[in-house]
Parts: sequence; C-alpha cells; structure tokens
Amino acid sequence: MSAHSSSIYSDIPEDSRSPSPAPSFASGSSIQTEHSRTPSLYSYTSSRDGAEMLREADGRIFNNQNDVYYLPADEVEFNRLGLQHRIHGFVLGDLYPGAEVIDRILAPEWGVEKAILDVGTGPGHWALAMAKKFPHCHVVGVDLAPRTNIPSIPPNLRLEFDDANLGFPHYHGCFDVIHARSISNGINDYEEFVAELERCLRPGGAMILIDGEPPILDHNGVPLQPAYGDAPYPETKGWMARILHEAGKNMSSRGGRVMTNSPYQVSRAFIQTGKLYPPVVRTMYIPLGPWPVGSTPEETAWIRQLGEMMRQNAFEFIRSLRPILKSQGLSDDTLNLFMYGAERELHELTVPMYTRWAYGYAVKPLQAS
Repeated sequence: MSAHSSSIYSDIPEDSRSPSPAPSFASGSSIQTEHSRTPSLYSYTSSRDGAEMLREADGRIFNNQNDVYYLPADEVEFNRLGLQHRIHGFVLGDLYPGAEVIDRILAPEWGVEKAILDVGTGPGHWALAMAKKFPHCHVVGVDLAPRTNIPSIPPNLRLEFDDANLGFPHYHGCFDVIHARSISNGINDYEEFVAELERCLRPGGAMILIDGEPPILDHNGVPLQPAYGDAPYPETKGWMARILHEAGKNMSSRGGRVMTNSPYQVSRAFIQTGKLYPPVVRTMYIPLGPWPVGSTPEETAWIRQLGEMMRQNAFEFIRSLRPILKSQGLSDDTLNLFMYGAERELHELTVPMYTRWAYGYAVKPLQAS
C-alpha cells in the first residue's frame, strides 16, 4: 500500500472466526477431468488456438463458454485491464496486499515446489508479473477467455481456458497463493466460489481477493442517484451512475454476483469458509478524475494521478459496457445519449465521483483448529 493513500484508505475490522495429488504444471499440458461438465483445462500453448472459445457480438469479442460474464475479451478490453492492473499496483505499491505475508509464503524452500493460481486472469498481467517475480514458482492463470497472443511466456507460467463456476476439483490442495480480482460479476455464487478456492489452497497458503462495485459514490461515500429519462440535458447529473446502474441490473439478471458493498462481501466470503483467518480487508475510495485535494502537496499529487488513471479506465469501461446495455433492449440512440452524458461528467468533473474497492487477503492455517 502506498504511503500516500491514507486519506482514502480505511480498514474493515478483522474477524478471526473461524490434499489431493497435484497435477503436473508442465507448460503446454492439457488436462481434462470427469468432474467438469466441459473440458476442465484448455491450454493456450496446446495444438489448438482457442478460437472456438470466443465469439463476436456488436463488433467486440466475447467468451463463448457462458453468458454470465458479458464483458469483452479483445485487445481493447485487455488494454483497459492493463491500465486497471497498473491502478491496483499504484494503490498497493506492490502486486498484492499483505506483502510480508505473501512474500513469506512464496519464499523458496529446499525440496518444495510452490504454485500460484490467478483466477480470472484475462490478459494475464498479474500472472505474468508473478511468474517473473517468483521464477521458482509455477503460475497458472485461468479465465473464460485468457489472452492467447502474449509474445513471450515464461517457462513457469501457463494460461488455461476454464469456467470458475464449474469449480476446480482438479486443483484441490495444489496452490500456495490464489488471487482473484474483479471477478464477482461473472460468478453465480460468490461465497461458494471462495470456498472452492479455499479447497485449492495448501495448508499455510493465502488467498487474495480484490473487487469493486458498480454504485458510484459521492464525496461522503453515499451512492449517487442515477439520472433518469432518455436524454442528458445540461442541468441533469448522474449519467455515469445511470450506466453502471443499468449494467449492474443486467449482470444480476444473468446470474452474476454484483457487489453493492465490496468490503463487507469480500470479508464475509472469507469468514464463511470457516478456514481462512484472520481476514484482512481494506477499503479504497478511488476518485474518478484528478479533482481531490490531499493534506499535503505530495498527497494531492498522488491522489490526482490515481484519479486520472481511474478516469481513463472509466472512459473505456463504459464503452465496454455498451454490448451488455444493448442486449437489454436499449437503442443505439439512447446509448449514445447515455455515453455522452457520462463522458461529459468525466471530462468536466462537475460531479465528484468515487468508486469503492476492497483489497483483502486471508491465510489457511497449517493445521485445522
């Protein structure tokens, strides 16, 4: 975590409540299991190219495995997710929260082969960075549609096509660190998803969960009221909130778990496993634009740089939402008006907006209590 983030970073109280054989991690392998309703793993380095896992709609590329997660899986979206990856690194000052804990778990040990799982890896930025930082660890990134054209894959990294909603019985007890970021809106049952990831952890391992939520918040942390009507007249506000409100409704109707209080829901998911404690979950309020003022010139510069990055992410995010909004019957003319109103708010910064994120981790004890 950056030292400059104190004014917009808050703690969620800790709550202390409370192996099957590992498959080979050799690069290029393709494992199938009888437990899954589809081929469980589909390695991008295999002889197949993964084209059958993708489909096109409204000029964008999407996964072809399920309709729950309906955000694009193309270069435009991968570039946006690359920016989001940099935003999280800027917030944390590292690749993950709880750096001392994670570094200790992944430290080299004689005769021990350690492994990392990145669920919802997308373009693979986090998995690639971890493979480079920990060359002695095997890293596996799974996604409905991972990026398949990364120019140089380290020998300790493998990317797989897989659907997290089907579970990972083939990976029970296989990983020392598991990471899942921005995945909740594509998950049918978030608590069960986290419980399944816990089953994939080795004793002494750690899980990292990072997620945000669609509601846009004002300077006091209160959700902004979405604008209503069909046209963003100059005197009306809340069009960014309207777009995210409509997208959230659509994601929920598809079976995704759309968060409304990410810190609470992430903390609850850790606790409900009964095997991950004590969870540490921190809340970050990230401004959509370089408008906030910190307590020092240095803090102001840090917050405004963060806000500018999140504003650029927001521009691309609402464009990525266009297909999902169109799928619920909104016309192109209506969508154009919504986009115009939201982009105007982001450009002019007339509506101070925050987005809330949860950064959490928890450890699986070496022995059951």
